[in-house]
Amino acid sequence: MPTHDASEIPGGEDARSGHDGPADGSPAQPSDASPRVPAHEVETDRAAHGGDQGAGPDAGGGGAHAGGHGEGEAPELENLWNILAKSPLNKEGTATHRVIKHFDPYVEDPTQASLHKMNQNVFFSLISVGVVWYVLWLAMRRRAMIPGRLQSAVEMVVETLSNFFLGILGEKHGRRYLPFLLALFLFILVNNLLGLVPFMKSSTNLFQSNIVLGLCVFFYVQYSGLRYNGPKKYFLHMVGNPEGAVMWLMSPLMLVLEVLGELIKPVSLSLRLFGNIMGEDILLGVFAMLGIMVTGALLRPVGIEHVWLGIPLHFPFLFLAALTSTIQALIFSLLSCVYILLMLPHDEEER
Repeated sequence: MPTHDASEIPGGEDARSGHDGPADGSPAQPSDASPRVPAHEVETDRAAHGGDQGAGPDAGGGGAHAGGHGEGEAPELENLWNILAKSPLNKEGTATHRVIKHFDPYVEDPTQASLHKMNQNVFFSLISVGVVWYVLWLAMRRRAMIPGRLQSAVEMVVETLSNFFLGILGEKHGRRYLPFLLALFLFILVNNLLGLVPFMKSSTNLFQSNIVLGLCVFFYVQYSGLRYNGPKKYFLHMVGNPEGAVMWLMSPLMLVLEVLGELIKPVSLSLRLFGNIMGEDILLGVFAMLGIMVTGALLRPVGIEHVWLGIPLHFPFLFLAALTSTIQALIFSLLSCVYILLMLPHDEEER
């Protein structure tokens, strides 16, 4: 059973002075009378994750909808799983703990904490897929010659994006890539905007999630290049389509540069999206925490110490975040479209 040194508890010095060692100065023997903390209380405190984490404005804004994940981490708006992880529902022995423990980012093991954050991202990614599917199904289930508002809005978005991508890829090759590019744009857009909804989270604010999207684009681009160019033309493309002896001598260097360029593309896509969405979350989290702190300072003179809701100073930045979220989704899908274009046979390209 864990023990505590007498100096770490109130009155510890008095307790220790009553158990001094022998008068000859020999080391004092440990006393069985030292205070002990029952093991089940330690486990209970551990399961509650030190309820002080984000428990109020003085602890880093764990109230309403803002707070950090721990000491030294950037503040961000709280999501559903973080709140549940710090609630009594996450105590060991409860039925809800069996589910919440897989999404708890406050565990002591950093590896498990990272995996639990990934589980959160998978959960919110599935919500994004469900939202996209439901809106499209709702708009298209009763198609009419005179469309309603929802059908008109969806058709306008799809038609605008289709014309945009076809203007880059050309009519002949572009049609076959529209489903991939449209799905990519809508998935990233809904994921980005989901973080602006209270108690939700953008799964794109984690690099591990974005690199998966980048790798999907990478493999799809390479597959398209092999399929429509063939192995021979694909290899010639990778060595820079050399013509003449000098270009063939330079082809090994061109091959290395081309391979590096292809490998860097998914990383650059992922980092750009990750940096912008994480920056949005930090900005919103900082101003939400500031609103709680300001509210606490204003209410403290009237005797209110703990404040869980504050002035929504982050509200004006929600519109900026919505704009940048849309821009980042468009940039990601646009660059993916350009990467596909670079792999297509250039002599058959249509504008």
